[in-house]
Formats: sequence, C-alpha cells, structure tokens
Amino acid sequence: MRLRPRDAARSRATLAARVMNPEDLSAFAPASELRTDQGLFAPRSLPSTEGSGVDLLIVCAPEHAAIFQELAELKTDLGLPTVVRDLDWIQENYPQGADLAETIRFFLRDAFAKWGLRFVLLAGDVDLIPTRFVRSYFPTPPEDIPAISISPAWTATGTPTATPISARPPSLAQPATRRTSWPTCTSGASRSGTLPAPSSWRTKSRPTR
Repeated sequence: MRLRPRDAARSRATLAARVMNPEDLSAFAPASELRTDQGLFAPRSLPSTEGSGVDLLIVCAPEHAAIFQELAELKTDLGLPTVVRDLDWIQENYPQGADLAETIRFFLRDAFAKWGLRFVLLAGDVDLIPTRFVRSYFPTPPEDIPAISISPAWTATGTPTATPISARPPSLAQPATRRTSWPTCTSGASRSGTLPAPSSWRTKSRPTR
C-alpha cells in the first residue's frame, strides 16, 4: 500500500499502540515505497508505484469523461492530484468480474494500493455507474462500500448480491468513496450529493505553477 510519509507515520503509531512489542516494529520493512509527490504531476496510465501518486479518482461513463476531465484539472491545480477513468477504459484494462460492479472493484483496489488514493468519486447514479445490492430488511438499498472493500466475502456467493454488512470482517484502510447523481437522478436511491453545472466549476483563474 503506497502511503505518504505522514500517513505511514500515523499508521505506525497506531500499530505501536496496539501491540505488545512496539520496539520490534523497526525490524519490519514498510509495505511499499512511500509517496513523495515532487515535481510535475505525471501518474502512469495504469496504477503503479512509479510515477506520481493520485489523491482523487473519478470514475464516470465514457460520454462524460471529457466533462469530468475539466474538474480533474481544476482539482489538480488546487493541490488535489486527480485523474479520470471511464468505464470503457476500466473494462479494457482489468479482468472481468462477475459483473461490471466487480470489475470496477478490481480497478479501485489496484489504484488504492499503487496510487495511494484518498478519495473516489463515482460520477453518476446507479444507472450509469453500477453498484451492488445488500441483503436488508429494507427494499434492496444500493451499496457502494463493497466497491472498495477488501473483504473476500463480498463475492463469496458468486452472485450480484453482496454479503450482509454485519457478516463482513473488519476492513483495512480504504479511500473515502462518494457518489454523485450528476447529471440525472433516476433511481430514487439515496445518494451522497450532486455536482453543479460544469460552467460553474472554475470561479477563478488557474493558479500559476
């Protein structure tokens, strides 16, 4: 897992507080090379421990990639390194899962480990960016947590129905994931928020590097 130095230090301090022999932590190598994020922002096309790290990943439908690229450039200019990957690109570059939701999950897990993601934006309602549905006392609520969840129980049944949340083992660190209902709201499912029109994204000129 690719971490910034400050995040690695925080994780190390947390681990030291939970074990009986914290003095032995120095005998273990870091999980991966630390992120330095110096110089020009130049991430690899595929997630990699080489090249720049990425803070925010936007997953969108192919027809919206150009629009969200504008948002990615703005976020990068403001100090949050951001990339956009559409569903066609994901399907071309990653193994096929049981369905598209699982294929997206394979990509997000790889991106988290190698880019050091902090945030993921699923740019579209469930009719554009598919999700899984959990067993619940309520009528089939959509569930975006398994999109990143490292739990192998997520697909243990081999069906598009996820394991109940209460049955999942504890998750390790994972990026904060949000879904926007942009550009339409059609499913009636609960969502995390909406985006303003692209024309309002840039309210000031781009800072000079």
